[in-house]
Amino acid sequence: MKIKAGRFASVASLLASLASCAHGGGPSAPAGNIAPAVIRGPFALQVREGRRGVPGAQVTVRAASSPDAFAEGVLWQGVTDASGQVRGIVPLRADQRRVSVTVQRTGYDGPYTDDDLRAAFGFFAPSAWIEVEVGALASLGILLARRPR
Repeated sequence: MKIKAGRFASVASLLASLASCAHGGGPSAPAGNIAPAVIRGPFALQVREGRRGVPGAQVTVRAASSPDAFAEGVLWQGVTDASGQVRGIVPLRADQRRVSVTVQRTGYDGPYTDDDLRAAFGFFAPSAWIEVEVGALASLGILLARRPR
């Protein structure tokens, strides 16, 4: 297969840009719209059913919604280990005070900050969806229960 040099460079540039975005890089925000990003220390979150950890639960941390938010989206995503834990580092804006945490594990239900969201998403609703202060991420536990059959 023959590829022109210019096309290869364009594809390589695109892939490099995508890779930098995946690691928190990418284009910076226009001045004045957002405070510089700050990396907050490691967090630890445990998803449990009673005293047992829930392995294989997908955990997503997003910027909490606000009408004046510059950019929202996924800040961190991962899957719980065999003991139901995830650990990571979440990039946050300096002015970020709250985050939204969702947990999805088929067959389980958990807490919601706003139960209207569970009703709105119906069958597609995540198992748990809470909004917490940024400081709570340092050691957060989310308790799930099996859905009745």
